[in-house]
Amino acid sequence: MFTAIIQYRLNPIFEPDFLRAWKQQRDWLQREGLVTTYLLHRETRISYIAYARWHSRQDFEDFMYRPAGQMKIWWDKIEECCNSVTIPYKLHLLQDIDTHG
Repeated sequence: MFTAIIQYRLNPIFEPDFLRAWKQQRDWLQREGLVTTYLLHRETRISYIAYARWHSRQDFEDFMYRPAGQMKIWWDKIEECCNSVTIPYKLHLLQDIDTHG
């Protein structure tokens, strides 16, 4: 598993377009089985934080750096709605550590 935290800083006039494109993108990623979780949180009036759990880092990197087809159209729309998109955290799951004892 690989987790990424993505921060979207919006131009507020594009909020409806951003939310629509983000939801379409999320639905597609879930249908294709690339993510196990993809949630969007509002931080401030112009800042949204997405939490995404991917099956692999490679799936994440293909999504972020090499989108194709319909995914590229949604990603371009999301970027048009934002003043910036950053990834402050890229996290690998430690599967061999017992956290309960």
